[in-house]
Amino acid sequence: MVIKKLITYVLLSVSVFANTDLSFTECSNGEQNSLEIAYDAALNMAKDTKDAIQHINGSLVGDRYTHWFGAENEERVTKVKSVVNRIHDVLVNKEVSFNCGICKEDSNYYRIYSYVVPDEEYIVNPCGVFWILDVNGTDSQGGTIIHGVSHFISVGETKDYAYGQSNAEILAENSPDLAVINADSYEYFFENNPKLEMIVDFDGDGINDSEDLDDDNDGISDADEIKNGLDPKNPSDADIDLDGDGFSNKLEIIAGTDIEDENSVPIWAPILMENIITFIPVKP
Repeated sequence: MVIKKLITYVLLSVSVFANTDLSFTECSNGEQNSLEIAYDAALNMAKDTKDAIQHINGSLVGDRYTHWFGAENEERVTKVKSVVNRIHDVLVNKEVSFNCGICKEDSNYYRIYSYVVPDEEYIVNPCGVFWILDVNGTDSQGGTIIHGVSHFISVGETKDYAYGQSNAEILAENSPDLAVINADSYEYFFENNPKLEMIVDFDGDGINDSEDLDDDNDGISDADEIKNGLDPKNPSDADIDLDGDGFSNKLEIIAGTDIEDENSVPIWAPILMENIITFIPVKP
């Protein structure tokens, strides 16, 4: 059994999409309603975190990662990405069950947030403290669900090396190898309160997207892609011939012709580069 913290120490949201595979045991109508709202909060956190972490790499991670998991390291970043994706998958696709009765038999009921048994997937047992938490924020109901799900063997098999934000921050600084398998570290990473930013490097070229002029590295600047209605994070649209005139979008943008007008066609102009004649597309 893994207990979600004794009272002293808590996540963020608005409905994204609800998992219809929720089940409830020994939960009153009020408890069930509260759990559905908290689950929506957890879903929102999971979606936000999954989106935020997809395009980080071992050398560019940002404050949100290092604050809760410590110094960047390719193996640890891969581990965190994997756990984040699995948490998201459970909340979106798996049948999650809440049992409101079991914890009431514990004499510490009013001091415990929740608990799970790691190999009893995916059963979450909310306890006394859970019901008085805010839905979002730090140490929230949504975050408590994230914390519990991270413990399951098929998800992260996380442990409770450090409880509370202060202790999780110390763990990240001094023992990053433990931070990436610490349940509260994931909870706070998902809750993201206080709000911290990830460094996103979509194309993996070592340049933060906020500074990269070509996020998808397709040879068309982000500004030109936006101007021409293309996606700056879709490298494949550079090679598409949108107007069917025989020239790719990339060649037309280089030439300055209209990618949506089949009558606006570049011509090949010869230029001398390093004593070699080459041809480039130009506007007629």
